Amino acid sequence: MNEIWKSVVGYENLYEVSSFGRVRSVDRTNIGKTAFSDDSLYHFKGKILKQGNKKTSGMPYKQVVLYKNKKHKTVAVHRLVAEAFIPNPDNLPQVNHKDENPSNNNVNNLEWCTCKYNVNYGTATDRRALKTRNNAYNQKPVICVNTNIVYQNSYEAERKTGIKANNIRECCKGNYSHAGGAKWQYVNETDAAIKSVGTQEMAILDTMFEIEKGKGISSYSKNSIVVSTVEISNRLNISTYEVRKSIRKLVGLGLVEKSVIGKKYIKPSEVNEGQAVGHIPPEIGFSLTKTGFKVSQKQYEKFMDLINIGNCEVNNNDD
Repeated sequence: MNEIWKSVVGYENLYEVSSFGRVRSVDRTNIGKTAFSDDSLYHFKGKILKQGNKKTSGMPYKQVVLYKNKKHKTVAVHRLVAEAFIPNPDNLPQVNHKDENPSNNNVNNLEWCTCKYNVNYGTATDRRALKTRNNAYNQKPVICVNTNIVYQNSYEAERKTGIKANNIRECCKGNYSHAGGAKWQYVNETDAAIKSVGTQEMAILDTMFEIEKGKGISSYSKNSIVVSTVEISNRLNISTYEVRKSIRKLVGLGLVEKSVIGKKYIKPSEVNEGQAVGHIPPEIGFSLTKTGFKVSQKQYEKFMDLINIGNCEVNNNDD
């Protein structure tokens, strides 16, 4: 079959496209302005255009850059071929590659089609499913915090629990608080959380628990007694700075909560010179807030669950 050339639609007398999927500029003469004349002639010899690749939906489609009226436009080669050689009486919106090779833009390999036909053509559905399953996040082990069971990935968790794999992943990423009524985490993220709790944080957490228990708290709920950093510092004989630094880490893990011990309003007459807070002038007074921290039994047990995750059994059974 001989190669046939036709004008590119919208770029007549400037570019041509062939039935083999090649694009070239045509010989032409332009009139331009120079230092010696306002109507100088410029002669341009046509050439085959270099084609680049553009990945659309993971497929490397060939494309070229066309110029007209000092403006450039990047266009897909397969559309240029279809517009020039293939009739489209139904005004279909997309062009399909029959052999599923996006680099083969021979006119015999192209056809006009609907969007639905194009996305479901051939092995497209299987390729999308394989790409989704091969995604790194989709293959990461997940753990159901409620049951302490580890699954090889979110798809296995869906097969075993009936909870949608996508919902489990969104929960692991922090976009959902729960999935199927349960809390989920990526196993490696849980390991990182465990490793971030050092000996000092562990000692502080145990000390806070002992202080609350020593104060006669039998039900560790929202009404737990608040523990101050000074009290922890005195117990462990470390600086309050080190205590606050460790507690910030525990607060970030959700194991410790910040709480208000008490508030006191300082009257203007009680304000010492230079005692203003921030931008508040001393003549109007201010509220002095004292804060502390607390750990509940539920939070303490949550921490111990995290510690024991390494001992839980990975669910490999197919039943």
